[in-house]
Amino acid sequence: MGCASLRKYVSYSTIKMAVIEDVVLGTVHYLCMLGVAAYIVLSLLGYSSYVKDDAPIGSVRLQMHPPTVIGKHGHGCNPDVFGCNFNFTSPDTLGYCTQSGAAGKGATRPLQCALWDDNEVVQPVIEGSPFYMATRVTESNETLLCDDPKSGACAHTYGIACNASFTYKPDCTVPAQRSFFVADVESFTLLVDHSVRAPKIPSIHASAFQMHGKLTSCTGTDIIPASTTEGQDVFTLGELLSTIQMKDGRCGVSLDDASTVTGSKNSIRYDGAILVLNIEYTNIKPWSGVQPDITYEYKLDVLHGTKSKVEQQIFKQYPQQRVIRDQHGLKLVVIQTGRLGIFDVQTLLVQLTTTLTLFAAATTLVDLLALYVLPHRAAYRDAKVEEVLVRSKRRVVLANPLKWRPPSSRPDDGPSVRAGSLSLPGHGAGTGAYADDDV
Repeated sequence: MGCASLRKYVSYSTIKMAVIEDVVLGTVHYLCMLGVAAYIVLSLLGYSSYVKDDAPIGSVRLQMHPPTVIGKHGHGCNPDVFGCNFNFTSPDTLGYCTQSGAAGKGATRPLQCALWDDNEVVQPVIEGSPFYMATRVTESNETLLCDDPKSGACAHTYGIACNASFTYKPDCTVPAQRSFFVADVESFTLLVDHSVRAPKIPSIHASAFQMHGKLTSCTGTDIIPASTTEGQDVFTLGELLSTIQMKDGRCGVSLDDASTVTGSKNSIRYDGAILVLNIEYTNIKPWSGVQPDITYEYKLDVLHGTKSKVEQQIFKQYPQQRVIRDQHGLKLVVIQTGRLGIFDVQTLLVQLTTTLTLFAAATTLVDLLALYVLPHRAAYRDAKVEEVLVRSKRRVVLANPLKWRPPSSRPDDGPSVRAGSLSLPGHGAGTGAYADDDV
């Protein structure tokens, strides 16, 4: 391998500054720089990308109470405390109760109504997510018919009894079953007690007492919830339903609206539904950065096309007699999401490195336009790229020196070059002449 070939493979490339007076290149360059600068401002200040963030996790405790008499302190009492009285709306005034004399069919068909407390409405009692609230119940009295496998095949283990008793009759025409609505369930209050933490950032954690939040309504307004002395938020079920945005554009849901299940002719109160309560946490505010307190936002949605029910077994005389409660209602699923974070120097350095890369990419884009796209690309390439050949210790050769002459200039005119800049008189009016000579 000769010396010339060796020089080719071990050559060194460095950066050369060339100022090109071209309106197109200058405009593209400054537009790219402006775009990168705008992205940096939005990313660093608007989105706070310098923050080390984490997706929150947490726990939720849900509790329901029936409507109670308002005391001197301005809110209801605790029904688990002696002397606290319920304050139900009379079924005689509720249009979905037959006690009111209302009539209808399909989604507006009334049923007999019963007054239930929270221990009956909420089944199973788990105080977590998912949380179930009954709106319609079908009770069946059942009697044990067969539990001995030695007696042969059992057509039924339990059979539905007859005439509101626990006596089974194969030819019964009036089964011991009844269906009814739970009266005034919209007036029940729901207590939400929740806590949150960032699993990758141990210093970020808070309980309900340490946070404050709001309920977002489909009307565009924010509802500040009532709260207990320990910071738990309290809503009525009717208040929560009024904030839901429906698929057809309606704002708010009534339990007497048509069921969201395709093909059903019943109401939501009759079929039940699945509700999703999203709690979004954050301690990062756009344009302000990390905040000292965590805030949250509630948003409630309904899963269209769904119904919900649970079954409860109550033994009257074990194991011979039992009552089966088929309970349709609202199943509430809670999802905790959001963004929690702290200022982090390492994250900031990564963002600054990305910023420098974007500026370099913008410059590279303009260089590509100058060297390979625009009409005077040959002149721009000669001005930007020079090849220096080292022949010996005493001899250095420029392989491609620029000698540019405008077409209209005299032959002895030299190139228009000033202080390291290349000026192109007659740019766009024609092409120039080039000469590559050794010096």
